[in-house]
Amino acid sequence: MKKKLFIIIPICLMLLCNVAIYFYDNNLNKNVSLVDVSGDKKHLKDIKIDSLINNNPYSFREMSIKDSSVSIKNISSASYEKYANEFYSYDIFNKKENSDLFKYLKGYVYENGFSDGKTEGVVGIDNLYDSNNYYTLKIVTKNLENNKIDEFEFNIDKEEYYSSNTRISSNIKGSKLYILISYEYYNDSGEDSYIKNDVYCIDLENKNVTKVSSKNSKIELSNYFATFYYKDSMYTLVNSISYEEENNTQQIKDEYILYKYDINTNKLDKIDFYDKYLKDSKIYEDNLINHKIQDNKLILVFMDEVVRTNLKFVSIDLDNNSTKTADVKIPDIMYLDEDNYNYSFGIHNFYIKDDKIVLLAEFKDNNYSILVFDNDTSKNLYSGYVDFNFYPSFNSINFE
Repeated sequence: MKKKLFIIIPICLMLLCNVAIYFYDNNLNKNVSLVDVSGDKKHLKDIKIDSLINNNPYSFREMSIKDSSVSIKNISSASYEKYANEFYSYDIFNKKENSDLFKYLKGYVYENGFSDGKTEGVVGIDNLYDSNNYYTLKIVTKNLENNKIDEFEFNIDKEEYYSSNTRISSNIKGSKLYILISYEYYNDSGEDSYIKNDVYCIDLENKNVTKVSSKNSKIELSNYFATFYYKDSMYTLVNSISYEEENNTQQIKDEYILYKYDINTNKLDKIDFYDKYLKDSKIYEDNLINHKIQDNKLILVFMDEVVRTNLKFVSIDLDNNSTKTADVKIPDIMYLDEDNYNYSFGIHNFYIKDDKIVLLAEFKDNNYSILVFDNDTSKNLYSGYVDFNFYPSFNSINFE
């Protein structure tokens, strides 16, 4: 009898848990709504926001906001994985289409991919945090004509005293794949910090790997570190902090550096990013917190280090080097609580199109807030939030 109870009780508890989760999920699904805080919903008319939600091992959801209405549905774990790959595909290949490349990169870190219309692929990097003196790179490619997938790995050396702060970007031209690896490392005393940029060329036909360029630069402390590619070039953007004595006080100075590798010229150049792009944007006491490549623009998001709900969006046209700046302020009502102390704030995603800036943000009590600003006047056109207890796993913003 005791043995039967030993088996029956755990089974009953599992069934009760599953039933409780089922009814809890359904109850949450029925009570999802978009709560207006300020502005007019008409400014959401051409905007579609999709999200995936996975709060526990048994619960997978897809949520869409379109024409200011919210729809949410339960999906299977297989559908969740498929949709998650669509989100990755959209970020990496600028198309929302399920890709079968990502399943080959489990355990690897990857940021962006490459595509030339005939071949697309992703590069993953491993061994970021162990004591080995090399990185392992895994390359996965897909022939878009016959859907054939190819994968291979190779190791590359790294400095002995390296940081886990490592970024990677890739680009393809013909049968040649170029990979830019940027990472921070220190000298043996640990006092000086450097940024190392290495460019490798991989012949995809015979799998030969050649280092084609390298550049090191001394910095004091990196505050923001990102890689991206555009057309036939790959970039590393570094915001470094230095300390200078001025009037017997230590002053913090920001330095913005851009490393650009041009595939056609095989040149790796170091560019003073501030002088070239930011000096007219009045970036003084602002911290770089996010970036995105959107069409032909590099968009940077800065946050005022004193008033953290003052944001600055700087759009840089990479074709003609022109710059546009929009200063926006998060409405107080979105983040101040009864004690006027709630300054918790994070960005899930953002998108800029023509005259609109759309920001998907998280505040202390609202995980899913939507704000729309006028890109020319910086006026807040709409603010609201989705009233639910979920935490979104992936978010995309599209204009229809």
